[in-house]
Amino acid sequence: MKQTDFFFSQVIDLQHHTLPAHIMDALHTVYSACRSINQPQKYGPAIEVIIIDAIHQDYDSKFHKPAINYDPVKKILEAAVKVDLDKILGSTFLEAIELYKELIFQVLDQARARLRRGLSRTVEDYNFEQLKRDLQEAIREEAGVLE
Repeated sequence: MKQTDFFFSQVIDLQHHTLPAHIMDALHTVYSACRSINQPQKYGPAIEVIIIDAIHQDYDSKFHKPAINYDPVKKILEAAVKVDLDKILGSTFLEAIELYKELIFQVLDQARARLRRGLSRTVEDYNFEQLKRDLQEAIREEAGVLE
């Protein structure tokens, strides 16, 4: 059986800033959580690969544009989302993790809304909410913040 591969990575295109170590650690924590919930067909057959790039950019560019795309043949969901640089630079490790998690949840919610508008009946069977719950728990475990 194929599995849903879930990738979270970053595009860092900064001229006037650098990302502090605790922000890079937060990125790695969320990346690790996404990788840890890769499970065969757990969420449904409509999506086999999810790739989300967080774009860190401190200037305007047409090269790194926010986008969400779904290929129903390859069953790949790809997204690029801009990170609010002021918020992320002013955040603590745990706040940064929460900001990245919220970006991922926004992508999943937007994808669900777009896909359910008619692309594929099988997308309706994809369990986005379970994926979000599993990711939330995986992030808690990766960050060492168990409640």
